[in-house]
Amino acid sequence: MNYEKVTISDIAKAAGVSITTVSRYINGKQDLIQKDTRERIEAVIKMTNYHPNVMAQSLKTNLSHHIGVIVSDISTPFYATLIQGISETLLSSDYMPLFVSCNNSIKEEESYIRSLMSRHVDGLIVNTCSSQNPLLIQQACNGLPIVLCDRTIDDYNFQFVGSNHRDPIFELVKHLKEQGYTLPVFFTENYFASSVRSERRNSFLDAVKLYYPEVDPNELTYVIDTHDTQNVISQLHHLKDICGKKELPAIFCVNSITVLHVFNAIRSLGIHIPDEIGLCGPDDWGWEEQSILLSLMTPRITNIVVQPRLIGNLAAQKLLECIADPSVTKKETRLTCPLQIAGSTILKH
Repeated sequence: MNYEKVTISDIAKAAGVSITTVSRYINGKQDLIQKDTRERIEAVIKMTNYHPNVMAQSLKTNLSHHIGVIVSDISTPFYATLIQGISETLLSSDYMPLFVSCNNSIKEEESYIRSLMSRHVDGLIVNTCSSQNPLLIQQACNGLPIVLCDRTIDDYNFQFVGSNHRDPIFELVKHLKEQGYTLPVFFTENYFASSVRSERRNSFLDAVKLYYPEVDPNELTYVIDTHDTQNVISQLHHLKDICGKKELPAIFCVNSITVLHVFNAIRSLGIHIPDEIGLCGPDDWGWEEQSILLSLMTPRITNIVVQPRLIGNLAAQKLLECIADPSVTKKETRLTCPLQIAGSTILKH
């Protein structure tokens, strides 16, 4: 047998079975084949190092077994962990993920959507740059299976996997009140285009209205540029000027990158955590697995634990379900995010 050009017919002859039987084996229908026959086919395939013609298989099934995965910005640990979760699930189901990062540009995102569609992907997993995305809505209306992860899109009911931000944020603001912080504030990157940042901000302000009715919620949002250290320091100066000696502020940061930059700015100003200012925010980097970073941040930061790897796992699983059954009901899946209280917000022992 010429091993360089082994065909399904060659496998059938060597195993002493029909081509149909070999085809069933290759296409995952081994339960229809007797055990001794399966073992003969498996032995011949291993001996000849036979690999099915993926292109031919896709023509028969109308599936390419390729999935487009679009993330807004691959440069942060959150997205690296998210991608890991997506890869695990897709590869274990014999699907090949095609990853692209759009650098927080909706124009790049739209370009990648068109490019992936031209490659006949079987579906898309999207962490979108913008809550306004008519091109993605158009593809969904055309029947393409799409699952959004972490960020939502307005005006269309997509399958979605993300986090429950609201409950732990309410729990955290209650904790700040009980500890004696008098002025909770929200430090964030630009939140207008990001549904996650907007959700966290809205939940924070709603919690403040409940637990701090005396505080004006319209004065609590500080938009910072995490690429500009002086900008962060300037916002901290502004906060301290407002507080004077009357108020004891606690900063809730919108994400891990903001926590890190605000922490560094606080330290550079010689402000003591938690006695002079509290600091907290979501852990969407998986800090518990990054002991080097944790060792540099003293005291430990009170955080809300986001689970990007599990979000990726579930998003991929939901997409595979949509591909297998296009009529599956579209719904939101939001994961619980535990609150972990640490030294950065503990005043009373």
